[in-house]
Amino acid sequence: MIKNTYYKFSNKHNITLAVFSDIHYTENYPIKRLAILLDSIRIHKPNYICIVGDLLDHADVLDNQKNKEILIQWISKLSKMAPVMIAVGNHDTFSVKKKESVHKLKEIEFISNVYVLDNRAVIKDSICFVGYTLSNQYYEHENQKCIEAYIDDIDNKLLPYLSNQLDTILLCHTPIYVTNPLTRNTRTLRKSYLVLCGHMHNGLIPFSCKGNGGIISPCKKFFPKYARGYFQLDNRHYVVSGGIIAFSNLAPKILHPFNILYPIHIEYISI
Repeated sequence: MIKNTYYKFSNKHNITLAVFSDIHYTENYPIKRLAILLDSIRIHKPNYICIVGDLLDHADVLDNQKNKEILIQWISKLSKMAPVMIAVGNHDTFSVKKKESVHKLKEIEFISNVYVLDNRAVIKDSICFVGYTLSNQYYEHENQKCIEAYIDDIDNKLLPYLSNQLDTILLCHTPIYVTNPLTRNTRTLRKSYLVLCGHMHNGLIPFSCKGNGGIISPCKKFFPKYARGYFQLDNRHYVVSGGIIAFSNLAPKILHPFNILYPIHIEYISI
């Protein structure tokens, strides 16, 4: 089951972005799910593909050569359709074996037309695609106090890449950070035209309904305000992708069967 959602903000650039997040690729991943994603993107012919974090369920999955080859083949097929911009999520860098951060996504960046935006930017078609990576320490305590400790971090890492002459599209895995009033006042956010996020798994709402709220967030906060869909803050566009799966392999096994209730979410954005 797939849910394609369409947004149109302007015709300024005359391009379409395909946006999705939270694939949580791991051992014995359902190949059919990857095929459904490919088919939808092939039909829609977007100009850019944006994967907004948690491509991997954990960093160790790329230690297995077969798992790595399957993922590389799939990403290669995507990259032949359009440039692929990849933001780094908390699962992408978490090593179950080492219990620490391990940056493995760079191992797929050799693929032509693939860009891992790990606190860096790529300029295409007069658009600055920039990705912000928060540390795993942040995700361990994703709350107001933790956000306050990271307010200056985004400007320190991203401002050198930004220009007033270009529209900026910011990819940040968690919307909790970029919708916080303190973060919204940073220079990086003020320069951003569009912010793309994931992480929230559609607020664990399995059906279509209006609004942006959810039932529960990944940091176990009930009724998060910005968990899905499109909204504006400070005249800035935000899209929080619903995610490809609801419960990853690292979630309690009792929850895994409920993935069948949640559709695959892809957002197509025309700008």
